[in-house]
Amino acid sequence: MEDRPRCIDCATRLQDVSSSSFARSPHPISHCVSTCTLGMRLLPCLLVLSTIGCVERRMTIRTNVDNQGGALVSIDDQEVGYSPISTGFTYYADREIRLIKDGYETVTLIQPVPAPWWDALLVEFCVENLWPVTIRDDREFKYELPPTAAVSTGEVIQRGQRLRSEAQAGAETLPSIIPPGSATRTNF
Repeated sequence: MEDRPRCIDCATRLQDVSSSSFARSPHPISHCVSTCTLGMRLLPCLLVLSTIGCVERRMTIRTNVDNQGGALVSIDDQEVGYSPISTGFTYYADREIRLIKDGYETVTLIQPVPAPWWDALLVEFCVENLWPVTIRDDREFKYELPPTAAVSTGEVIQRGQRLRSEAQAGAETLPSIIPPGSATRTNF
């Protein structure tokens, strides 16, 4: 009676519950087969459920200089490449975007990326883990880079002289340094 084949789960259960009527039944193998068959039927269902639900977040940045080699794009102080560029992101937030191109003004701005309706606390879990299809959230942003203003040589010299005179005037009006022991101490 002890040498009958049993599955590992049922053998463990039989040892734990040795005084039960199941342990004394003449055919415990039928229970083993039905338990294992049920487990084998549930396993594919659990695997399928674990693979459904996915959200892909992506932002595309375009500029007016895309056909001229593009502008260098930095998002949150991380260089991501030259425009037009698409990059994935994980969370919704305000992003600092910097666009740099020779011959054009550098543009730095804060771009809000608001969350969609399904990104609420409880709904988000269901959509990202249980929803049977992949959801794509594509955001596209287009920016204009203004050309660098042409500044004449005379204007640059004049601005430098003005800054020099302001610096010299500021140096003359600096307060004298007070010796360390002579300052009065204030208690708050």
